[in-house]
Amino acid sequence: MAQYDALVAAWSYKYKYKRVAPSKVDATVRVALPTSTLPAYPSEDAVVAAASAVVLKAMFPGEVPFIEAKLAEHQNSRLWAGMNVASDLSAGVDLGTQTAAKVMARAKTDGMSAANNQTVTAGMIQAAKERGLTEVWVSQESPARPPCCLTMVLYRPGILTGQP
Repeated sequence: MAQYDALVAAWSYKYKYKRVAPSKVDATVRVALPTSTLPAYPSEDAVVAAASAVVLKAMFPGEVPFIEAKLAEHQNSRLWAGMNVASDLSAGVDLGTQTAAKVMARAKTDGMSAANNQTVTAGMIQAAKERGLTEVWVSQESPARPPCCLTMVLYRPGILTGQP
């Protein structure tokens, strides 16, 4: 969702400012990738990379330095390939980061964090046994661990069944 929303915003600004790629302004700029007539500002590549980085850092907090390094590598690759100038990338990163921050704020209120409720899961397994099901969920891992996300069937974007 963060990537999609950030791209929608980027394309809106691309056609608002209509700034062309560096090689279209300066014929001496050598490009390493195919070019088009599409506006280059803000960089849609940077928008997706930055939005992805925000979400990935939240999902994998132990990998923040790695994710930030990959984001920097991405920006450098676009510069070195002659596809964007620094301001194209900077605007894309800013837009992607801001959009992803809004998506992450929304995610904190959508009920997803309650979808892996182990108390409810244990009750679901017990109810299945009481109905006579003999093949209820059993961990195949060693050591055995509780099931993950059996209660996802209760999740709805924005609301969790049984809650306001």
